[in-house]
Amino acid sequence: ATRTSRGVEVGVGERTDGVQPVGRSSLSECRYQSGLARPELVAAIESWSGWEWGWMSADLVSGEGPYVLVECPDPVIAGGRWAIWPQGEPPPREVGEGLAREARARAEVPVPTPHGAPDGVEIPYLVHLPTWWWLDDADWRSVSASASFAGADVPRVTATLSPQSATWTVGDLDPVVCAQGVPWNATLSESVDGWCGATISELSGPDGVPLRVEVTFAVELACAPAAMCDSIPPLPPVEVASTTRVQVIQARGVVTG
Repeated sequence: ATRTSRGVEVGVGERTDGVQPVGRSSLSECRYQSGLARPELVAAIESWSGWEWGWMSADLVSGEGPYVLVECPDPVIAGGRWAIWPQGEPPPREVGEGLAREARARAEVPVPTPHGAPDGVEIPYLVHLPTWWWLDDADWRSVSASASFAGADVPRVTATLSPQSATWTVGDLDPVVCAQGVPWNATLSESVDGWCGATISELSGPDGVPLRVEVTFAVELACAPAAMCDSIPPLPPVEVASTTRVQVIQARGVVTG
């Protein structure tokens, strides 16, 4: 799906890591049971109609409990439908990683709307003259989301996604990597701290050229229990992009006298 605003055609939720919004099947639909003694755990396992893939801690060979059992309607725990671990200890790595990935997918990162002086749409860029670029605060902000099983006192992972860089690309020219950029005003020059922009050296055709801006968000995790984060591998960043078409024209001189 796309949406259009001031010439910006946006692929909604376009994330280059392939992460899609959480759909119907998620970890929040799993059944979470705690305080199970070993006989209760065995009875629950024996009630399953057939073998289902899942995860358990390595030390479950002995011990009377209590245990935690999570059962899911779909294989959403790293391809498994259940997980077992001693109560009071961190869950298996696959549980924490599954919660972390779901939390990351739930975070609604803003799709960037590019701003420029000139904007390249209503006022074309001028070849061989500097163009300013920046993003509004609404598009350059941290967002967070959490994932957990249903119930109280259950494992929870919160993912915070923070913008790290914006990559601007005009047509086939080399990309320019910046931070948020600085809104243009007549009192500033390109030497201002945080300036973002480029001098475009090629004219566009009558249909313009694509201007693509892609924002990269780093992912930071917080876990409850905190020790669960120790076993979760770092998650790759999230990248969200938008594209518009801009015009690049020749600056016209004025001859007087």
